Amino acid sequence: MVRLARALVALAVITSTPASVAHGGLLLRYGGHRGQVAVYRLSIRATGQQVSLGERRPISIEAKFELREEITATESAGTITVRIVPTVISARDSTGAFGNGERSRFPTVEITMDDRGEILATRPLSEEHVGPYQRAFASLMAAPGAVMPTGPAVVGDSWTSESNGSRQTSRLTAVRRGSYGIVARVESVIKAPIRVQEESVALGLKTTVSGNETQTSVLDLLADTGVVLRNKGVARSVTKGQAVLQLSEGPKVFSITSDIGFNFDLRLIRLDGKPIRSD
Repeated sequence: MVRLARALVALAVITSTPASVAHGGLLLRYGGHRGQVAVYRLSIRATGQQVSLGERRPISIEAKFELREEITATESAGTITVRIVPTVISARDSTGAFGNGERSRFPTVEITMDDRGEILATRPLSEEHVGPYQRAFASLMAAPGAVMPTGPAVVGDSWTSESNGSRQTSRLTAVRRGSYGIVARVESVIKAPIRVQEESVALGLKTTVSGNETQTSVLDLLADTGVVLRNKGVARSVTKGQAVLQLSEGPKVFSITSDIGFNFDLRLIRLDGKPIRSD
């Protein structure tokens, strides 16, 4: 479960510069102005199973979050820094898959990204110990909903982005006029490797996990202002690995496997203090 967040959803950072019309297409770019605040409601449902430390455990999780996203810095090259503050609205973990009360502690996250949505840096802002699940949550907050094309796009255009072994294919499937202006719909498929290594010196435990994740999503972007209106989809994460526990009589090795499916739905509910109704 240490990479739960990466397999849940690729979250879009909140704003971008106004979409330019060039050569008959829309130039979609992330950006925004310093101090701009958007509030999102995120719903997550995860089901599946994992084997950890020799114990087989089913997974059944439902959770709702409120995410407050504020742009804290911008640069002339289009780079922005965003601070994301998550608040748990409700959480149901009927199988106790997370354990240790970790699900109630989610750190504020700071991310820096370029104008197409490529993440340059991410870090949880917390003075407390940040465990593997919290770091996974930071990854969820950091990942953009879709990396935008290098140039203007028209309906039917598709593009591909590759980074660190992951491959995202996206397509502009519709452009319509809604209550808040022109809405561009981008559908994406993401395939990415998973590799995580965690070590706790105090517990004498070292964990190594690898695998793959796939995700399909639909993102609605307010093309005139660049604000993400909605992002929803499904994902699946399949991993295997091992945990090595150092004991007085010598190391003991446990196998780890997981197969988890996810559904997610992200909706904009407020922008600079103004409520946003469903479109």
